[in-house]
Amino acid sequence: GDDFIISALGKDAELLTPGFVSKICPNSDRVKLVVPPNSTPSGLAESLGPGLGRQVLCPVPLVVGLEEPPVVPDFLFNLGLMGWDPVRVNAYVTRWAGPNCA
Repeated sequence: GDDFIISALGKDAELLTPGFVSKICPNSDRVKLVVPPNSTPSGLAESLGPGLGRQVLCPVPLVVGLEEPPVVPDFLFNLGLMGWDPVRVNAYVTRWAGPNCA
């Protein structure tokens, strides 16, 4: 089949070990790891290259209690510009902890 692409940024990329990858796809020859040299959402979109209409799963934070910063919407938009069909999945919650949070 087609390549199964796995990508991550920063410290998350350190988790892309052979053991982790084998749990996701036992045929490691199908897996293509993409860790962009520029560890930013736009760097990731560029590193993935042309999407050719394929879907890409994007586990991102659900922002609660404050206006969502433009990082995630911009990332999804950039993926679309590269020809990907981004599928947003709210994987965890980020919320404002209040004015006394340090």
